[in-house]
Amino acid sequence: MLRDASGPSSLGRRDSVGDDDGPRHRGVDMAMAIEIQGMNRVVDDIVGSLHVSFGGAVDIETITEAVERELTRYADAPIRDFVPLLVERDVRARLREQRAG
Repeated sequence: MLRDASGPSSLGRRDSVGDDDGPRHRGVDMAMAIEIQGMNRVVDDIVGSLHVSFGGAVDIETITEAVERELTRYADAPIRDFVPLLVERDVRARLREQRAG
């Protein structure tokens, strides 16, 4: 989900000088790329933390999918400071339920 958007062509970047959208468009693309990289780091941190807390009993792919799915719930959150904490808490609870059930 998030990881697929990290390539330069997926952001619609325009590398040549003189494009119709000009430097402002490239600046927006760069900001998007930085935000995506930041979110990928957040996903990696949460996945790593959850993987360790479950003692490796839940595979990384399952955790990653759950984290990315949960992040989409907060995509429009006006305040994003606590989103990683909320995502980790919600995914942890869901994985515990799945293991217990």
